[in-house]
Amino acid sequence: MADDSYFHVGMVVPRLEPALEELGDLLGLAWRPIIDAEVPVHEPGDRDDRTLRLRFAYSVAAPYLEVIEAVPDSAWALSEGSNLHHLGFWSDDVPRHADRFEQARCPLEVCMTGPDDRWPVGFSYHRGHGVRFELVDRASQAVLFPELAGR
Repeated sequence: MADDSYFHVGMVVPRLEPALEELGDLLGLAWRPIIDAEVPVHEPGDRDDRTLRLRFAYSVAAPYLEVIEAVPDSAWALSEGSNLHHLGFWSDDVPRHADRFEQARCPLEVCMTGPDDRWPVGFSYHRGHGVRFELVDRASQAVLFPELAGR
């Protein structure tokens, strides 16, 4: 992965808007527009692929904080302990980097599916070393962080 691949920390909250208001006041953060999307996901194991409604927002300035509204019975469920959720990295080749993470004993937890149920595309989450890692397709930079696109 490129030297500039690390770009955010994600956390899960019970309700998005109140959390953005509280965290914004507490930490002095401003937020990008909320993204509210139906996302097709693949989760290895006995569960069929499904579509989940994901709602999240990123802070305006680096270091970026991604705040995600909890989705019960998913990778984005609230946990008993910390709800610090993941470290996010840009990837120019999500399938190749996902394979690299799996070979390093960081198995796939969930990923976005694409046309013809191909996966991973868009993003993938991997667990290992006591933390969750997210690989995000660098092509989405133009939508999520337009000021970074083309760097």
